[in-house]
Amino acid sequence: MRKRLQTGLRGFLSGGLWGGIISAILFGLRAYFGDSSSTLGGADRNWTGLFMVFGLIFGLVIGAIVGAIFGALQVDRRTGIFVGIAIVFLLAIFLSSASVAPLVFAVIVSCILLGWLRASTLQARD
Repeated sequence: MRKRLQTGLRGFLSGGLWGGIISAILFGLRAYFGDSSSTLGGADRNWTGLFMVFGLIFGLVIGAIVGAIFGALQVDRRTGIFVGIAIVFLLAIFLSSASVAPLVFAVIVSCILLGWLRASTLQARD
């Protein structure tokens, strides 16, 4: 029981950290490169910082919840990365209605993560 609590806490912290960083970047890219106007007044570009803070909070909450669940269930790293990539892609597709920049960023991050996963898996087999 104690080991599940420790891995759940580690997943909570890691998921929250990475979820917050990635979401803040995605929300910021959407606001900065979008040409729509905001209900806050003016162009979204003027409110990029506020959108990034909202993305940070959103990512912290979602990432921490998913990370805690995966940590407590002791899911392997590969599954966690695949589910994380899926969540990032869904969020990027949702945010790319105003700009394609979040989707491009999600593709780049996903390729980097998959390359790292492939390299670490091949090292483990040798």
